[in-house]
Amino acid sequence: KHMCCSVLIAGTCAFRTAEEYLNTIDKLYEKLNIPNLKPLLADPRVDQYKIKKAFLEKNPKLRANQIVVYMKGKELVDIKICYDMKLNYTTCYR
Repeated sequence: KHMCCSVLIAGTCAFRTAEEYLNTIDKLYEKLNIPNLKPLLADPRVDQYKIKKAFLEKNPKLRANQIVVYMKGKELVDIKICYDMKLNYTTCYR
């Protein structure tokens, strides 16, 4: 199901269809400026803070509490950017 497990409004799914969910994700992806992570990930001193900083520099409206970077050692596992129901950045809760 298309995000129903994590985004509920009054007990109902936030998206009417899978297509609506995917279109929304596409729009958010297009608006996000993704930094070139290859040089960062090749650096043996890389950490979650350097990756987060790269995203913050490329996305001036994004704040540090609105992005979470997950790493396992020096390996990037996941990057989570949090949005509210109006598709604006919002505080991430772990």
